[in-house]
Amino acid sequence: MAINDCLRNMVDGGLLKPDEAAEIGRLFERKFAQLRLTLGDEAAALAAQQDLAERLRLDALHKKRVALLAIATSDRIKRDIFGFRTPGGRPDIGAAVLNLFEHHGRAGYSSVAGRAKAITGQAHADMEGLLHSFDRTVLLGRRRNKAGLENVVREAFGEASGDQGARGLAEAWENVSDGLRQRFNAAGGAIPKLERWGLPQSHDRSALLGAGLDRWKAEIKPLLDPARMVHPLTGKAVDPEELDDVLGHVWRTVVMEGWNTREASRVALGRGALAGQRTDHRFLVFKSADDWLTYQRAFGNADPFAAMMSHINGMARDIAAMEVLGPNPGATVTWLKQIVEKEAAEAVAGRPSHFTTGRYPGLGIDALKSLTLHEIDGTWAELRGAGNLAVSPGFATAGAAVRNWLVSAKLGGALLSAVPTDPAMQGAARTFMGVPAGRVLWDVARQFRGASTREAVVAGLILEEAQHVLRDQARWAGSLAGPEWTKWLPDRVLTWSGLSAWTRAGKHAFGRAVQAFAADQMETGWEELPPAFRRVAEGYGIERTDWDVMRLAVPEDVRGARFLRPGDIARVVDGPALPKVEKLLGLTDADQEGRLAAARVGVRRTAEKYLEMILSETEYAVPSGTIRGRALVVGQTKAGTFWGEFARSFAMFKAFGVSVAMLQGGRIAAEVGAGRGARGGSYAGALFITLTLGGALAAWLKDIANGRDPQKPDTPDFWMRAMAQGGGAGIFGDFLFADYNRFGNSLGATLAGPVAGAAEDAARLTIGNARELGAGQPTRAGREAVNILRNYTPGGSLWYLRAGYNRVLLDQLQYLVDPDASRSFKTKVQNSLRERDQGFWWAPGEVAPSRVPAFGYR
Repeated sequence: MAINDCLRNMVDGGLLKPDEAAEIGRLFERKFAQLRLTLGDEAAALAAQQDLAERLRLDALHKKRVALLAIATSDRIKRDIFGFRTPGGRPDIGAAVLNLFEHHGRAGYSSVAGRAKAITGQAHADMEGLLHSFDRTVLLGRRRNKAGLENVVREAFGEASGDQGARGLAEAWENVSDGLRQRFNAAGGAIPKLERWGLPQSHDRSALLGAGLDRWKAEIKPLLDPARMVHPLTGKAVDPEELDDVLGHVWRTVVMEGWNTREASRVALGRGALAGQRTDHRFLVFKSADDWLTYQRAFGNADPFAAMMSHINGMARDIAAMEVLGPNPGATVTWLKQIVEKEAAEAVAGRPSHFTTGRYPGLGIDALKSLTLHEIDGTWAELRGAGNLAVSPGFATAGAAVRNWLVSAKLGGALLSAVPTDPAMQGAARTFMGVPAGRVLWDVARQFRGASTREAVVAGLILEEAQHVLRDQARWAGSLAGPEWTKWLPDRVLTWSGLSAWTRAGKHAFGRAVQAFAADQMETGWEELPPAFRRVAEGYGIERTDWDVMRLAVPEDVRGARFLRPGDIARVVDGPALPKVEKLLGLTDADQEGRLAAARVGVRRTAEKYLEMILSETEYAVPSGTIRGRALVVGQTKAGTFWGEFARSFAMFKAFGVSVAMLQGGRIAAEVGAGRGARGGSYAGALFITLTLGGALAAWLKDIANGRDPQKPDTPDFWMRAMAQGGGAGIFGDFLFADYNRFGNSLGATLAGPVAGAAEDAARLTIGNARELGAGQPTRAGREAVNILRNYTPGGSLWYLRAGYNRVLLDQLQYLVDPDASRSFKTKVQNSLRERDQGFWWAPGEVAPSRVPAFGYR
């Protein structure tokens, strides 16, 4: 055909790549084959050419729009990173680039992580009723009101359920999901609007692999509605042959690459134009709610709530990446790395440069450049979840399952560390912002009221139980990756221990305190704001104009207290303050609708910067672990490789401490660098003293939970332990004056991570005892088997069960299997008295406590 000759000429002329020409040829042949039966060869060829020309025209327009967005983004990024200055007033291109991914108040512009949190927080606020209606039970974590949830699914698919409440919740979901779709498109995407779209689908990689491509296609095709599965640019339905091709791509994407390998802006010609769509949850359209549920039960996640929350998380992440880094974030990251390398080369040559050493003392230019590039790659991979794309799925699943098991076995007492130390952290964070800190404990306690939690979510303060449907990140533990079934135990243990509720209450208390303080300052001009609060706000890009817009909002009034919420700020364009907003933003467009649209975007950005500030500063108040902290520990290692699994084991219980050190140390250094040494020293001193005292209380609480009397606070050993405990590294306090930690592992095994400690224990039980048996020596297999149960029973470390579980069950079991049990128990008591002057209120081997805990026991 003539079109083939034309395509060959375009390839020879460099106008098309061979794969692009082949794709155009396939599109033409497919359309021609469809039309020739009714139109004849000549008319069919003409119609196919016209259809193809329209596709190419629309694709060219989209590419032009994306290119303009990319240019505008690169100009803005250049201004931000080359205008960045350290607190000491020096340029630092490496820090400036890393701040684009995540920062906590020292950049002056938004980060991908911060904006994603803000988008998620507002989405949660807009659908709080749905979040509240379908929370999980405390005991088993089951979804409440499943029947009502299925009604929401039916309503989302346009099927009347007769449940008016479900209809309202479905509308909230539709409004939020469509708002995210529109924002994704504005950032460079091309997701078409579909009426009665329903819900996004999830895909279980192992289920797709188990079924194989042909069987999977055979099972999913009858459930789909191809007439409503449309090309993102033309809006035309895919034809049957194209559908088969599309499904093959979806299957291969899931089982070979994973959802996160795509670039959010990949909306290229023909098949490429669908590449972004095929991995998007909106492309596959099911005929009905029942068909969607059937597919999810067989090949995905049958929990509709989880599907909705995962979609919001993914869209928020993609939108944030595209808005901050441009329509092609991956290409922008490469460009940013080249800028860092170029500036480093300029510095090496002794020419003017924005590359500055000193961010990590002792590193020269080349070493700092290499570390910066490593941090960029690691942080970007952590943001996108690329590190969790398994090289060997079976190995990765096994590694994740083991780590999740260990979290369930070891973090049951983490609440005893959090309760004494979190108020100190939060008090310091509030004081640093200029927010009153005298009612921290009272504010946290009030958040345990159900109404307070709902009010906090409506205020944009993320509901973590919804963001992590089965907890992708756990405080102290780091990532809980892997199949959903492996996450259930750690998720429940963290809930049963009270840590999840305490963490949520602390975060919401901090956020509401900042919102109350901001509301109190609304009559104050920008220059008259408390300097501490204004400096923090400026670190997130909030300027005088933003504050003037915020002052136009009508704050929430709750039982006589006022709170300035992001939603209150966003609504100023819907009231009489609109002309003032347009004047503040400098909007002079003659078109009223154009001015209103621009005002909505401008006010939304102000509201989001405000929410980004609150949510990012919350990490100082209630530490949970940062993306850059995890990236520094795990790096670019891949799940399912030896080094990837080793790094993830190493990071367990350490990334939290690394994040705390990076955040707090960075804040103190910034104050000193800015010439506010007295303020930095005051902050550091107050934090050190209060955290050490909190660590002391935590150490006592843990002693009591273990059946011991609280250790007397009259030795350096105790206060070193308290300092380590207060700084988020409690387990390492055990090594300051001992060779083994509280779980019986050596320092080397603990440094390598809990998985290595478990392997050490398993080797001691098996290989060690076999060696002793072969040498004719007595073994301690019974005792070591009981110790395995002591250290690795899920929930066995729960702080309110630990002493009873050990004394009533395991100690009595040890009597049965260990001939030397009595002597080992007596030795434990004697060693505790000799080494720490510390007795037991519930002694090893005893079935009941002998007295209440006491200080100064001898």
